[in-house]
Amino acid sequence: MADGLKVWNVPYDGTLKMDITTRLTRRTGTVQTGNQNGYVDIPNEGNQIFFFIASNDPAQPTRGIPVIGVNPTQGPGYGRLTWTFMENVRTPCTLYYGLW
Repeated sequence: MADGLKVWNVPYDGTLKMDITTRLTRRTGTVQTGNQNGYVDIPNEGNQIFFFIASNDPAQPTRGIPVIGVNPTQGPGYGRLTWTFMENVRTPCTLYYGLW
Protein backbone atom coordinates (compact mmCIF):
# COMPACT_ATOMS: atom_id res chain seq x y z
CA MET A 1 0.00 0.00 0.00
CA ALA A 2 1.33 3.44 -0.97
CA ASP A 3 1.95 6.09 1.65
CA GLY A 4 0.85 9.67 1.15
CA LEU A 5 -1.86 12.17 1.85
CA LYS A 6 -5.43 11.79 0.66
CA VAL A 7 -8.28 14.14 1.57
CA TRP A 8 -11.88 13.11 0.96
CA ASN A 9 -15.01 15.25 0.87
CA VAL A 10 -16.82 12.90 3.27
CA PRO A 11 -19.60 15.15 4.61
CA TYR A 12 -20.85 16.00 1.13
CA ASP A 13 -20.28 13.61 -1.74
CA GLY A 14 -17.28 11.47 -0.74
CA THR A 15 -15.10 12.56 -3.65
CA LEU A 16 -11.33 12.60 -3.44
CA LYS A 17 -10.28 16.26 -3.18
CA MET A 18 -6.51 15.95 -2.87
CA ASP A 19 -3.91 13.25 -3.06
CA ILE A 20 -0.12 13.22 -3.22
CA THR A 21 -0.15 14.25 -6.91
CA THR A 22 -2.24 17.40 -6.39
CA ARG A 23 -0.25 20.60 -6.79
CA LEU A 24 -0.26 23.04 -3.93
CA THR A 25 0.87 26.64 -4.09
CA ARG A 26 3.48 28.16 -1.84
CA ARG A 27 3.59 31.92 -1.50
CA THR A 28 7.19 33.09 -1.44
CA GLY A 29 6.71 36.86 -1.13
CA THR A 30 4.84 40.09 -1.66
CA VAL A 31 5.78 43.37 -3.27
CA GLN A 32 4.16 46.82 -3.37
CA THR A 33 4.17 48.22 -6.92
CA GLY A 34 3.96 51.87 -5.91
CA ASN A 35 3.23 53.96 -9.00
CA GLN A 36 6.37 53.13 -11.02
CA ASN A 37 7.20 50.25 -13.37
CA GLY A 38 9.32 47.56 -11.78
CA TYR A 39 10.18 43.92 -11.23
CA VAL A 40 11.10 41.38 -8.59
CA ASP A 41 13.23 38.27 -9.09
CA ILE A 42 11.79 35.01 -7.74
CA PRO A 43 14.05 32.03 -6.94
CA ASN A 44 12.44 29.03 -8.63
CA GLU A 45 13.97 26.31 -6.45
CA GLY A 46 13.81 23.83 -9.33
CA ASN A 47 10.20 24.68 -10.19
CA GLN A 48 9.44 26.99 -13.11
CA ILE A 49 5.70 27.39 -12.58
CA PHE A 50 4.94 30.72 -10.90
CA PHE A 51 1.71 32.34 -9.81
CA PHE A 52 0.74 35.82 -8.71
CA ILE A 53 -2.30 37.52 -7.25
CA ALA A 54 -2.81 41.28 -7.57
CA SER A 55 -4.70 43.13 -4.86
CA ASN A 56 -5.48 46.81 -4.64
CA ASP A 57 -7.04 48.92 -1.90
CA PRO A 58 -10.85 48.81 -2.34
CA ALA A 59 -10.94 52.59 -1.83
CA GLN A 60 -8.72 53.05 -4.92
CA PRO A 61 -10.06 53.02 -8.48
CA THR A 62 -9.41 49.85 -10.46
CA ARG A 63 -8.44 51.96 -13.47
CA GLY A 64 -4.70 52.30 -13.91
CA ILE A 65 -3.56 49.02 -12.38
CA PRO A 66 -0.37 47.70 -14.00
CA VAL A 67 0.01 45.03 -16.65
CA ILE A 68 1.77 42.10 -14.94
CA GLY A 69 4.03 39.55 -16.60
CA VAL A 70 5.99 36.48 -15.53
CA ASN A 71 9.19 35.26 -17.16
CA PRO A 72 9.91 31.87 -15.55
CA THR A 73 13.40 31.59 -17.07
CA GLN A 74 14.87 35.05 -16.55
CA GLY A 75 18.15 33.57 -15.39
CA PRO A 76 19.55 30.37 -13.92
CA GLY A 77 17.60 29.56 -10.78
CA TYR A 78 15.11 32.41 -10.88
CA GLY A 79 12.21 33.94 -12.74
CA ARG A 80 11.03 37.54 -12.90
CA LEU A 81 7.68 39.14 -12.12
CA THR A 82 7.29 42.51 -13.87
CA TRP A 83 4.70 45.26 -13.75
CA THR A 84 4.20 48.09 -16.24
CA PHE A 85 1.71 50.94 -16.03
CA MET A 86 0.02 51.71 -19.35
CA GLU A 87 -2.11 54.71 -18.31
CA ASN A 88 -1.46 58.12 -16.78
CA VAL A 89 -3.56 57.08 -13.77
CA ARG A 90 -1.35 54.72 -11.77
CA THR A 91 -3.05 52.77 -9.01
CA PRO A 92 -0.58 51.03 -6.68
CA CYS A 93 -1.30 47.44 -5.77
CA THR A 94 0.17 44.57 -3.80
CA LEU A 95 1.42 41.51 -5.67
CA TYR A 96 1.52 38.18 -3.86
CA TYR A 97 3.71 35.68 -5.70
CA GLY A 98 5.01 32.18 -5.31
CA LEU A 99 5.58 28.75 -6.77
CA TRP A 100 2.99 26.26 -7.92
